[in-house]
Amino acid sequence: MNIGDVSEELQSQTSQAEVSSNNGTADSSAGAGAGPGGSGGSGCAGCSRSPDATRRIFTDRTVDMLNDLRERGQLCDGLVRAGQTSFLVHRNILSATSGFFRAVFTTGGLVMPTLTKECCKYLKRQLCAENSLGIAAFARAYFRTGLMKTAMRFANSNFGAVVSGSQEFLELSEDSLYEYLSSDELNVRHEELVFEAICKWIQFQPEVRKPAMPRMLTAVRLGHLSTEYLMERIKIHEYVCNNEEAKQIVIEALKHVCKLKTNDGPGHSLIHFTKPRMPYEILFVIGGWSGGSPTNIVETYDARADQWLVCRAPDLEPRAYHACVSVGQVIYVVGGFNGVEYFNSCRRFYPKHLRWTEAPPMNSKRCYVSAVGLHGRVYAMGGFDGHVRLNSVERLDPRTNQWSHIMPMVQQRSDAKASVLNDKIYICGGFNGQECLNTAEYYDPTANQWTMITPMRNRRSGVGVVAYHGCIYALGGFNGITRMNTAERYDPSTETWATLPEMYSPRSNFAAGVVDDLLFAIGGFNGVTTISHVECYDEVSNEWFDTEGLSLFRSALSACVVKDLPNIHDFIYKPKTPCKRKRSHPNSPAATPTTSPEGSPPPQPPLVPPAPPPDVLNQLA
Repeated sequence: MNIGDVSEELQSQTSQAEVSSNNGTADSSAGAGAGPGGSGGSGCAGCSRSPDATRRIFTDRTVDMLNDLRERGQLCDGLVRAGQTSFLVHRNILSATSGFFRAVFTTGGLVMPTLTKECCKYLKRQLCAENSLGIAAFARAYFRTGLMKTAMRFANSNFGAVVSGSQEFLELSEDSLYEYLSSDELNVRHEELVFEAICKWIQFQPEVRKPAMPRMLTAVRLGHLSTEYLMERIKIHEYVCNNEEAKQIVIEALKHVCKLKTNDGPGHSLIHFTKPRMPYEILFVIGGWSGGSPTNIVETYDARADQWLVCRAPDLEPRAYHACVSVGQVIYVVGGFNGVEYFNSCRRFYPKHLRWTEAPPMNSKRCYVSAVGLHGRVYAMGGFDGHVRLNSVERLDPRTNQWSHIMPMVQQRSDAKASVLNDKIYICGGFNGQECLNTAEYYDPTANQWTMITPMRNRRSGVGVVAYHGCIYALGGFNGITRMNTAERYDPSTETWATLPEMYSPRSNFAAGVVDDLLFAIGGFNGVTTISHVECYDEVSNEWFDTEGLSLFRSALSACVVKDLPNIHDFIYKPKTPCKRKRSHPNSPAATPTTSPEGSPPPQPPLVPPAPPPDVLNQLA
């Protein structure tokens, strides 16, 4: 539905007029006979009745006298506006002859604000990539600030779909396009897409729009483009190379991108070129072991800036070997261990309010627990209660605030990990008390049944398990002998596992998650020490990339992703100087070496290895 269709629908709902009343003032597009002097005595301005019907209520003499008073502006107590014309009226006469005006004047003008509110709600429900820019312009023209913000947030969030499928995008004015593309809230991972959108807009009316290219280039965060793209795609593009001002902008950008590569920051005049866009999802990392003791520190990752920040709302108490999951915009932290006690406790964190609260405890203590969120509920699976490894599963329903047992897993598992794919819960690997496992199974909530799947190619305890691009990924872990950097993925359509490129760092008991369409492996234990190293996998290039490390060395941590937070600024990086570009994996052709020739991790400060609970000691024995 486009904005024209929406307008017609609204007009059908408000066929009388668009009226607001304040102390006897009304705006009307249907004031019958409206105009200075009115209807010449044949009826009352704004009446919904015909002249004959009006005369059946009033005698001719009365009508003529009242109209004469109206024309003279005597005893009038209201003002009606019709388009650019306004005239005085008697509110009691309009109320007696028109149910519409009676409602306006007798409700103190509440009818139209209510109608306007309902119209805005209707437009919000109709928002899509094809009409969001038009609805935003419509709302701006009529001072509907809330509707305008909602429509623009939709357009920003769905930038790719708007550019590819909206005629309204092509019809934007130069000022409107610049405002749209300059926004920090534009949801775009690759600035190449912004440049390509500009070219598409110019191509719609090339002779008129070519001169706008220099201005539009300043809306692109050129500092986030590669030298190759700037040289091979932008600098030689016909809309750029034939415009001297645009060429100079690209040349300046190239100079400063080169300075960034040599760690010389750009001048303050071009900081906008390197300023990151605002992310739409935030990766939260909670708790873990650091320096031989548990921690309660919470860190958040801004993927657009490639920066970690310490959250100013730490957990209420330290814990490790726990799990955390997000349900909507609430994070649940489940089970764990603090060096002395195994937990059955559960806490909620509300990022929107930076507030922690206690949630109902589980029925069982669960260290090394696996947990996921599905259909608004929290599932806690397996773990170690200090005595045995568990195969039991329980589920928290936030509506009833109660945990209840469901069908147990086929196998006992502690130190496994789980993820959700196609409305099913997959859990992989772990430790059963005697050996590290290569088995995996899934739970179907509809059938309330667990089903074994094809075993992994490697035994993995302390594994990272994530659903990504239609497959289940199993990363790293401990095979009973060593910490691994291998990875594999399971395709449910073929029921097979496939080997992936190796991670840079071997690791177990780390956190994993998907943010900004990249798969992250975070922290962990490499067999010698706790690490802060973070790397991400891009399926498109089928390679791992080195990213900014955690603020704190830690293992036995847990992570989850929360989207569309209204207070996103509490969790994102605010650079005073430009951000460095993300580094490639050392094995990729364009990489800058960040390790010794042997491939070992960069030197780290000496740390005391984490003091794991007995379950890990048993695995190492």
